[in-house]
Amino acid sequence: MGSKRRGKGRRRAVGVPVGRRNSAFYRWRYAQGLVCLLVINISSDKTGAVETILKALSPEAAVPDLLSRAPTNRLYKTLLQGGHFNRESNLVERVPSTLWDTTSFAQKFIAIVGQQATTQMCLGEGHGTFLVAELCDALIRGDSPDRTKLKKWFDDKIKKTIKSEDVKGKQVLLEKLEAL
Repeated sequence: MGSKRRGKGRRRAVGVPVGRRNSAFYRWRYAQGLVCLLVINISSDKTGAVETILKALSPEAAVPDLLSRAPTNRLYKTLLQGGHFNRESNLVERVPSTLWDTTSFAQKFIAIVGQQATTQMCLGEGHGTFLVAELCDALIRGDSPDRTKLKKWFDDKIKKTIKSEDVKGKQVLLEKLEAL
């Protein structure tokens, strides 16, 4: 990915590869917001885009610390919430369900990302605790049968590990897991 200078040493990305399995795309600061707007608001087939976005979280993708980047983490949370979180109203501004189905996205998340990657994102530095909490909410909203699968992934042993670690958002996650 090339770049050009833009005032005071800042760079802007040029030629960002959207459809490729390229970790550079996920490092581009504004790409996540653009992808989110496109995926949520366009009424065409989104299957390929959704699969590409989710494969980046799978163990095979080998994109280290992807969720440690706040914009990337926000992308996945927004897709699971079905819209942007408004800090002023403290509510999610959801797009119509005819444009974006959060439960369908959550089910694909379970299928593509898998157990290992999903549970691992809540351990260690825990960059994915709030994301997995939103995953729980999306499955609950749609009354998905994958709720049971996710609950089994987070057995008592993993929950005990989460409780013992100093992870931001662990209380929220544990409450959402109980609600499954």
